[in-house]
Amino acid sequence: MNVEKDKKIVILGLSQVGKTAFYRKLIKNYALNQVAILKTSPLINYTERIIQFKNNYYSLVDTPAFILHPQTEIEKARQEQVEKLIKKSDLIFWIIDLSKPIDQGTEKLNKYLRKFFIPKILILSKSDLVEQKEYQISLFRMLGHNHLYSFSVSEDGKELMEKVVDLIPSQFLPEIMGENKIKIAIFGPPNSGKSTLLNYLLQKNRSLVSPVAGTTQEPIKSY
Repeated sequence: MNVEKDKKIVILGLSQVGKTAFYRKLIKNYALNQVAILKTSPLINYTERIIQFKNNYYSLVDTPAFILHPQTEIEKARQEQVEKLIKKSDLIFWIIDLSKPIDQGTEKLNKYLRKFFIPKILILSKSDLVEQKEYQISLFRMLGHNHLYSFSVSEDGKELMEKVVDLIPSQFLPEIMGENKIKIAIFGPPNSGKSTLLNYLLQKNRSLVSPVAGTTQEPIKSY
């Protein structure tokens, strides 16, 4: 599958905002190839799937929880990878917990995202937990984003996908290999160079590399 030509949508959000639940919902409803959805959340490396809606195709990327002030080597490498993904993206889904007030972390992330001149849709998650929904949404409009969408796990996301197609239509059909594709598993002990080998084969920084054991904590898949 050639994902380099696809329109890329990157999902961002702070910890515990409902980001991965939102990603799983879109994958369940619009994934190009329906497969079992892993229940784990991306801890270090991002997760990527192709979705389709009305003959439009997108590469949907779920990133780890955003860290405003990375301290460790892994956190710094993770933020660098996320920033590279943002620069290559065509649209950003910024996930915010609608049931909580705007805090300092949200304001800082809003300021950070303003330096990227990429279309953004503010996804207000957990809307089913909010009593004064319209009032809460009006507060988040003060962040200055033109496109807002309230989301709960009971919704199918069709209205959101309609907006995506309006903003960035993408009728490029990804090239999918047939039954003759070769599956390769990279196996070895910690810090033996598995991620380095994967990145070399893919010719891109798909898996984080650091001297810290356990940098890669979940399976990494790519084409």
